[in-house]
Amino acid sequence: MKFLAALAPYLINHVVRYIFTALGVSIVTYVGFDLLLDNLKNRFISEMGAIPAGAIQLFYIAGGGVVLNIMFGLLAFVVTFKTLSKIGFGRKAS
Repeated sequence: MKFLAALAPYLINHVVRYIFTALGVSIVTYVGFDLLLDNLKNRFISEMGAIPAGAIQLFYIAGGGVVLNIMFGLLAFVVTFKTLSKIGFGRKAS
């Protein structure tokens, strides 16, 4: 029982440290990526203003809006997946 009592603070210290580290990295990555994605969307919208209205309508009729949503969703998924795969609890990636 003394062994568990001596081991508990060590385990709690490391688990809490890993959780705070993962949480901090996640928050920084999310906020940074959110700003980057918003900037990219705004830039894309402003650049579409230079295209004639008829061409934009044809783009949307052909499914261009759906493709843009899929691309932005894919970008968000890939960044999230890569970030979460790098946050490990001491595991080595194989």
